[in-house]
Amino acid sequence: LIALRAGVPLIPAYIDNRIRPFHKTRVWFGKPLEIDDLRAMGVNSETVKLLCDRIRDTFYAMRDAAESSK
Repeated sequence: LIALRAGVPLIPAYIDNRIRPFHKTRVWFGKPLEIDDLRAMGVNSETVKLLCDRIRDTFYAMRDAAESSK
């Protein structure tokens, strides 16, 4: 909801493991998510659900890419 109303790009990030001080942590950043089409539909429960689906799909794709690069 906040992301749709803010009008700013969403940059996906995937953290490979638990963050611990003094340990190596790998972080992947993806391309900004395109959400202008959702904003054009208006901010409502349907567009929020569609955005959540898009974020989930992006997360799983980034996780799979991180796993395959190990």
